[in-house]
Formats: sequence, C-alpha cells, structure tokens
Amino acid sequence: MESVFETDNSTYVILELYPLSLYGYLQKYGFPQEQAAKMIIGNLLEAMAYLHAKGIMHRDLKLENIMVKKDPTGQVIPIIVDFGLAEYTSATKYLYTRCGTPGYVAPEVLKIKSADLNQTYSSVCDVFSLGVIYHILLFRKPLF
Repeated sequence: MESVFETDNSTYVILELYPLSLYGYLQKYGFPQEQAAKMIIGNLLEAMAYLHAKGIMHRDLKLENIMVKKDPTGQVIPIIVDFGLAEYTSATKYLYTRCGTPGYVAPEVLKIKSADLNQTYSSVCDVFSLGVIYHILLFRKPLF
C-alpha cells in the first residue's frame, strides 16, 4: 500500500499498479511450466491461509482477480484483488449468499436454494476456487 487519504465520507487507498491479471498474463505470455504453476498456487495458498486465519473468505477467486508482477529473478508473483464479495467467516448472514463467478464457484455455494439465503458456508469455498485455477494452469482449459 502506497498511502491512504480520508475525507468526511470517503477513504482513498493508493496501491501499487499491477498492469496484468493472471488471465491477461496467460493471454500475453502463455501458460507456465508445471513448476512455475506450483509456485503461483503455493503463493496463493499462503495468501489464502493468511486471510482465512483473519476470518476472511474472498468468495470470488478467479484468474481476473489475481494480478501479477515479476520479481527481479523473473518469477511471477500473484496478488489477490477485488474483495467486493468478501465476507467474514463468522458472519451469520451474508449480503450476497450465492455469489462468485460461474466455473469457479464451490458446490456448497451453488447448492443453496433461493428460498434459504440465510445459510452460511466456510472458507473452504476459496480452496475450491484455487483448485479450479490450478487446473486451468496445469491443463490449459477450464474445469467445466
């Protein structure tokens, strides 16, 4: 984070610019080798473990919500963005219960019926989404 500015009714957070999402990176440079894919997923799992330890679930992990940069050695470093659908795992009711991007959403989120939107689920839904991303990186095609 570069800096933060607050006014009476707004907070502005100035962040480092990341010009490419993981989706854009794959379009521009192609798919990584298996070892590089493992490193990307490993970094994302560490980030998810940190968020989950803080009681936060992202709920919309996808290629477009992971920005990338390269470190001085050329290794791709993923950064998770867009916490617009994030919720605390301790919440008893979500603003949006059935949410996420088709193709990345965990089955437990999809099985919630429209009539029972007071149901909750765990942060494991993020792990499912990371599994879908890993599948895409390894096999170069969507899971579904």
